[in-house]
Amino acid sequence: MTNLLAIPFRLKRDLVLVNFGSGNNSNPVTKLDDNLELILMIANYDPECGKLAKALDHIEGVNGVDVRIASSNFLGYGLFNECIYGIPEFKARFSRQIYCK
Repeated sequence: MTNLLAIPFRLKRDLVLVNFGSGNNSNPVTKLDDNLELILMIANYDPECGKLAKALDHIEGVNGVDVRIASSNFLGYGLFNECIYGIPEFKARFSRQIYCK
């Protein structure tokens, strides 16, 4: 059985709405992961504000959606797995940046 998410993705690729691969890659899309990741990128945040810490406490889990937060690395915005954290890990690792008063 074909994954239902693969059908609209294949249609978008056929309509050139999605640039998939290089050199006009036409490999069939047969399955996409059903798990969703919502990755938040927070830029230009003032650590003295305190609003981020309060907002993170109010994010509730949604079944099937993994909410994560991206941090910049080496002064860039490269989205690498090593720089993406779950909310509890982000709050623990960056507590000095989000809880400053």
